[in-house]
Amino acid sequence: MTRRAKITETTRSIYLGGREVVYVLRRTNRRRTIGLIINHEGLKVASPWHVSMAEIYAMIEKSQDWVFNKLEAWHAQQPFVRHWVSGEKLYFLGREITLCVDISLLGHGAFLSGNTLTVYAADPESVCGNVISWYRDQALKRFHQRVSEIAPHLHVAPQRLILSIAKHQWGSCNSKGEVRLNWRLIQASSEVIDYVVIHELAHLKHMDHSPRFWAAVESVCPQYRRLREELREKDVLYRTI
Repeated sequence: MTRRAKITETTRSIYLGGREVVYVLRRTNRRRTIGLIINHEGLKVASPWHVSMAEIYAMIEKSQDWVFNKLEAWHAQQPFVRHWVSGEKLYFLGREITLCVDISLLGHGAFLSGNTLTVYAADPESVCGNVISWYRDQALKRFHQRVSEIAPHLHVAPQRLILSIAKHQWGSCNSKGEVRLNWRLIQASSEVIDYVVIHELAHLKHMDHSPRFWAAVESVCPQYRRLREELREKDVLYRTI
């Protein structure tokens, strides 16, 4: 029987090299190891429920150089604002594409030719919505294809695929066999998309992040560690839409 998720989040701080670092501690019974994540919101520490604060502090202190380097890299980034005008750069299946806007009273929709995404819109305010609709259509087609092709390799049978709009998750699944994939993931490379699909399908066998779960992921995606890091590095960029 699947264990009910037990999760708490608290804001804490720790002194590293004489500098106070504020972080969010997320405790859950679904983890087996301590993990550190840094993004535009700062440092988040994910920990198994039973781990002591002393062990958590030791892990953060051990990773001090990594924490400082990542935090400085994030702080150096300027807030990115999209203007949805011709010439703006977007991403699709891991490659850069260029937006071309055509304002027409009869215009509606978006079409990709080569590396140019031409968007027909009735007014400038409609461009963003038309681009998102195009991305969602492409995502649904691609994700359905990859889920149906990958599932047999893991010997699972997902019941339903749902496009997700989650702010902080690229994918999720539940005991009903429902797989949710964030439509923004269509911006990532085919390899990264496959990794997320494999990750979520593997949860249909193991609803945790146990060694058995990662072994299932690795059996189909041996390079999952590299792809997971690639997605983390592009996380904020892909969420600007």
